[in-house]
Amino acid sequence: MWATQHDPLQAPKIKKRTNDNDTPIDTIMTTFPASNAIRCSYLAFGEGLPGDHRILWADIPYSIIFGNKQPHINRTYAEQFAIQDPRIRKKHNDKVADQHTKQGIIKLAYKTKDAKESGKPIQVVKPLLEELIRKVKKIRQDTAYKIRKKRVGAIPWTPTLQLIRNKQKLWVCVIKRRQGKKSSRNKLRRLQKATRIWNLDNISLQEALDKLEDVKAEHSEHIKDAAKLRKEYLEALAEAIAKENDTTMLTELNNLKLREKQRNTARRIKRLRKKQRSGKVTIMHRTIHRPNQPPIRVACTTQATMTEAAICENESRFSRALVGEFMQPPLRDMLGWYNQELSHLETFWEVCELFGNSLETLRLELGFPGFLTSIPYTRMEKCATTSWMTTLWASSSMFNIQIRDPYPLLPLSRVNDQHIMPIFAADPHLTNTDLPYLNECPMFKEVILASLSQLTTVCGRYLEQLATTPQKAHTFHTCTWRRKPTHLPTSYWTLWKKTILRLFTQPTSNKGELTSPLEEWTTDPTKHWTWWSHTTDTGTRTAYQKGNLHHHTYTAQHRSRRQTRLRSSAPRP
Repeated sequence: MWATQHDPLQAPKIKKRTNDNDTPIDTIMTTFPASNAIRCSYLAFGEGLPGDHRILWADIPYSIIFGNKQPHINRTYAEQFAIQDPRIRKKHNDKVADQHTKQGIIKLAYKTKDAKESGKPIQVVKPLLEELIRKVKKIRQDTAYKIRKKRVGAIPWTPTLQLIRNKQKLWVCVIKRRQGKKSSRNKLRRLQKATRIWNLDNISLQEALDKLEDVKAEHSEHIKDAAKLRKEYLEALAEAIAKENDTTMLTELNNLKLREKQRNTARRIKRLRKKQRSGKVTIMHRTIHRPNQPPIRVACTTQATMTEAAICENESRFSRALVGEFMQPPLRDMLGWYNQELSHLETFWEVCELFGNSLETLRLELGFPGFLTSIPYTRMEKCATTSWMTTLWASSSMFNIQIRDPYPLLPLSRVNDQHIMPIFAADPHLTNTDLPYLNECPMFKEVILASLSQLTTVCGRYLEQLATTPQKAHTFHTCTWRRKPTHLPTSYWTLWKKTILRLFTQPTSNKGELTSPLEEWTTDPTKHWTWWSHTTDTGTRTAYQKGNLHHHTYTAQHRSRRQTRLRSSAPRP
């Protein structure tokens, strides 16, 4: 290439310390045709990379490399549609697909594809492609504009309140038309579609006024329960998101509540500051630290100085890991390095009460009696609340590290008693998604030790009638239970009942008879048992249920039984 653009006999010296007899060996070998559009040459000595050689450069146009002109790069704009409700997203996708069919987008796409594959010139393919892009963009923008609604105001938004407000707007439009005033016909049709009220031809003015008053009264009544309606709406939304993302409803509900709380807090702050929009940054203060001298504070007022100050601050904050060691005192002094940390964990547990509380809480939450590292992480990771203990658990499972803590394990209450969650985790018919649902049920029933004895009768042979329901189980403790939701979805209890009956009861029993009956108690259940019984000398049986302030008494009615005397046909002596 260099020879085609320059005289080979006038090749410049490419090395400072070269002799006259040296032949230049640096060149650029290509198969490009000789063209005046190609530029190539050498840089001067000292330019580019350091050394005593010249730098070769070549400027080759895009059209010569690819055989075509560089296409125009279309800028992509993000759609103003970011709804977290999967039901609204599905509605949006269905409407877009419907418009694609009505406006012939699929036929146009096939037509553009056939024109391109058949080798037609760019003058024919380009208009088809531009028309396809324009129509698809217009469909998506129009659909997003109709679906996306911003919910702002003092009253929490719910679909129920929105339906009532749409009815108010509908009857206002009807009243205007009956009074002969101007009213939009398209708006009336949209409100009819939203409220599902179609028969308006025979409605008189007085009937419309009465309907409007009824809707206003209904709106006033529902405003009082706006918070309750909002809670029900969030629960339904969380259940839909959890079903799509394969997570738990409680996790998604907490995320929704946290985002709503942050949004309301930000709105109150803006209202108090009376500043709805943020202005430009005009000044930035930078602190310069000097060795053996006090720091100075400098004001940056230009864009260049503010950018430099921000870069310096970010480098000092977020690049410490490049020069820092993996573990520093006092943690290193307490734990030691990696090969010694297991031997030092015992000392760490003795001085760290927080570690013990976190570990015991996690053990109760999972319902496993053994040590933390003996619990299968891949099966039970979704059942645990995210914390630094779960991170330790994950690391131990990854590197096959066994940790034995000195804290008490979960005991059993009867002979042949069993912990429920280990049996669930070992069952191959239950997926990793089913285990979090099953783990929520015993915690909702306030079963701390998660053992079978808290779901059975006193004799230990049958399941209680309320064992498969959301009702509270036997209380063998005096602990104050944590705050729990008001209810769990019905699908949780359906799965709970099906699994309990399949794993612990006989398949042919209708009374919930256990496969392995429980025997004598290893702990004293009478301290916290709710029911007592007493039989008098006359045979009257009375059951007592312990309440908060007094005992409830249930006495069985005495029924006399008459026995038929057998008569013999033989003669008496």
